[in-house]
Amino acid sequence: MSSSALFRSLYIAYRILFRSRSRGKRLLSLLLTGTLACGIFALILILSIMNGLQSGYIDAIVEVSSYHMRIGNISLSEEQSEQIRALPNVASIIPFCETQTVAIGKNGRFFGYLLRAVPENWQEADPGMAKQLTEVRGRLSFGRPNAVFISRTVALNMGLLIGDELQLISLSAPEFSLLKPPIQTFTVAGIYETAFHEIDELLILTESESLNSDFSLNPTVYGIKLKNRFADERTAAALKKIVPPQAQIESWRSFHRSFFSALKIEKFAMSFLLSLAAAVVVLNLYFMIKRLVFEKQKEIAVFKAMGISPREIRLSFLFVGILMGTVAVLLGVSLGLLATVRFSELILFIEALFFSIPGGFVPDFRFFYDLPIRIDFAEVAFIAGLSLAAAAAASGAATARITAVKPCEVMRYE
Repeated sequence: MSSSALFRSLYIAYRILFRSRSRGKRLLSLLLTGTLACGIFALILILSIMNGLQSGYIDAIVEVSSYHMRIGNISLSEEQSEQIRALPNVASIIPFCETQTVAIGKNGRFFGYLLRAVPENWQEADPGMAKQLTEVRGRLSFGRPNAVFISRTVALNMGLLIGDELQLISLSAPEFSLLKPPIQTFTVAGIYETAFHEIDELLILTESESLNSDFSLNPTVYGIKLKNRFADERTAAALKKIVPPQAQIESWRSFHRSFFSALKIEKFAMSFLLSLAAAVVVLNLYFMIKRLVFEKQKEIAVFKAMGISPREIRLSFLFVGILMGTVAVLLGVSLGLLATVRFSELILFIEALFFSIPGGFVPDFRFFYDLPIRIDFAEVAFIAGLSLAAAAAASGAATARITAVKPCEVMRYE
């Protein structure tokens, strides 16, 4: 298409949008544009919140609970450990042991927990786990004998403070079969908190050297942290060449498969529901352009009589939909990113609006103050591109009637 034809199409689109005598048409165009922008805004904001929540859960699970990979059913030699550390995608390897225990609270109640024994230098060996454990009270370092770290949930359940004693009963010792389970007393050195509540309800950390000889644990498991956790299959293939065949290699994908699948389904369902609202707006845009074509039959006939091709006229109506979609995308993406970055200020502003209503009901916004936000710019670009493509497709489908307009028939009835 020549530049003059393109200019004519743009000029016709300009007259359709901005030179229309009908105020209702202009208001309808603004309403559809604003509604589509609101849909894009809501989609970006909600998906960013869901990404933040899900990434917080996933990071806590793979960094604290499951590790990126685990090697069990074997005792690695120092040479094998060094070979694993030398793999390109391996960041660290940490030996640890876990066992089910029963804790005795101050009120005499019993609670079941998972006791994990880690090396003394666990923070240097596993910075990812250290980052996920937020200090609430005390210090998360083994500076005293028989020290343990408990979560805030455990501390509240058992009424423990820093420096209090905690008695743990081993459930894996051989003496347990004789109803004489070994009991060891620990001292609470630190209280932590993670982003995943199930970890807080279950996990107690201690140093491997602090355990008595009769406080038996399960066999040693080796937790592996990867530089890229999505390259676990390639790393598993490399590990099989180092460890014996009887070693059990487990990835983070299989360790919490059902939970990760539930998160994926939840995000898909929320995206689908929000996309339906945007689809309704695009459908309204289609009917608006179609009605506009029907009402502009006289102008279309005049343009055809002047020698303007149906392709150029159709392109002008297509530009109308594209322009409305572009404005909606720019407005929706800008507001969505701004609200996502300034989410805390937005919640405070909404809360202030509720407080300004005399005698009105004020919801509890405390849950929203510290919501994790993570913007996925690939998703933002996909939403913007899909919205623009949908607006263009709706406009293109609505302009199919233009070719059927015959100038002689229109002029005859006029």
